[in-house]
This record gives sequence, C-alpha cells and structure tokens, in this order.
Amino acid sequence: MANITRKELIKMISEKIDRKYPQEEIYWILKGVFGSFEDILKNGDTLVVWDYFVMEPKLKNEHNYYRAVWFLDVLTD
Repeated sequence: MANITRKELIKMISEKIDRKYPQEEIYWILKGVFGSFEDILKNGDTLVVWDYFVMEPKLKNEHNYYRAVWFLDVLTD
C-alpha cells in the first residue's frame, strides 16, 4: 500500500473526471469535504460512506504538561 499525497489525489480526481474542472477547484472542494469530515468527528458523530469506510471519533489521551512546565522553570532560573 502506498501513501497518496494531496497533490497526487487531486491529480487522480482530475483524471477520473476527464479534467472537466481545474485542479485548483478540486483542491478547494476537497478542502471543504475534509473540513466537513473533521466537523462531524469533532461533534462526536460517526461518518459512514456507503460500504467503503467508517470514520469514528477517537479521543486523545490527556496531555501531562508537568514536564514542560518544569523545563520552563529551569530555563527561567
């Protein structure tokens, strides 16, 4: 499996739709789509795209900032 970059994805979509739209327009459409995905997940909802994939929100572990604060205290002394 390969990692597909943003630029490669935009080029693939452009070729798939026979270059009917400029790649710049495809970029802005994708930006809106993935921004919407992010909003859905931030709300705690699950996104199901047909039978292809499911995106569920995953909570990150709480960060412990104690070490960073200690490091800053050492720098300021």
